Amino acid sequence: MPSKWPRVENPVPGREAFSRTDPAAVLSQAAVLLSLGAQSRGDEETFAARARAAGLAENVEFWPAEDSALFGRPRLTAPAGRLDIQRVQQGLAGRYGEWVLPRLPKSQADVTKGVAKALPELGPLAYDQATADAGAELMEVCLNHSEQLLRVASAASYFEMSTESERLIGILTEGCGSDDELVRELAATALWHVSPEHVVLNSLKARGGRAAASASGNTTLLVHGTWAASSSWWQPHGDFHDYILNNVRSDLYSQSDCFGWSGDYSDSARAQEYLPDFSQIRKAVSIRVHLDLVILADRGGQKFKLSQIQENVLPVWFDHQATHDPATWDKYNVKSRL
Repeated sequence: MPSKWPRVENPVPGREAFSRTDPAAVLSQAAVLLSLGAQSRGDEETFAARARAAGLAENVEFWPAEDSALFGRPRLTAPAGRLDIQRVQQGLAGRYGEWVLPRLPKSQADVTKGVAKALPELGPLAYDQATADAGAELMEVCLNHSEQLLRVASAASYFEMSTESERLIGILTEGCGSDDELVRELAATALWHVSPEHVVLNSLKARGGRAAASASGNTTLLVHGTWAASSSWWQPHGDFHDYILNNVRSDLYSQSDCFGWSGDYSDSARAQEYLPDFSQIRKAVSIRVHLDLVILADRGGQKFKLSQIQENVLPVWFDHQATHDPATWDKYNVKSRL
């Protein structure tokens, strides 16, 4: 299914994004929300500590400086604990109306009107005040947004500040069933971090294991990432599989016993089923986008700085799916970067 999201080459700056409603601005809004959530949890500090422990402190970057310069990274002072969410909601209700109170009945028209009024004010406030309360107000309003991407991004970012965990998990589980691949992967990634055994995640894993194909000579294998085990794009006759077979590598393995793994989100699943021996790899190439939203939700770093990895950043922002989109490969001649 074609993505509803545009390929953004020039991002709407985060501070300006909440005064607009077009799809490019919505993607920027999602990036702001996820960044605020990362700072409320201390993700960058945790990531840096893990990198130091692994001896990789100089080889990875959580938020690349060049992305911050172009996008405008919001700041947030991490709260000491969970916030008094009822106080936050009541404050919003006094300024924008009772539609923001989750337990009161409301019309969708009132919610849509209220969100449209609140966001152009709350977005810049989150930048200017850089407080947990300002970030929480923005997330509370976006939990009511008509765009599912923003509801999911808010729920993903708000969990450690809010006392209403069931409400947030409900938004994430609904997102896991979305037809929108970006929403689905963002929701699943966020849900795993707060409820890793949730039953809804099972539907995104492989229903049955596939053996790794054995082959001699030059053979190319296409390996999917987390939550994509049941997706068609990487499998024989899938759009990206066939694009690679017909345009990039004619030796791509295409039999029914093609390599597959569970798609489970855990270090153990990856280590047990796919642990490459880098001493046997002649060349490693990274193809990525700027400020990948799913990586932000994953609480991981955006950039490799290892000399063994050839880094290629496409002039595309936010979209986790762009790197396995045949149109993206054609437009930016990705084949030439391999």
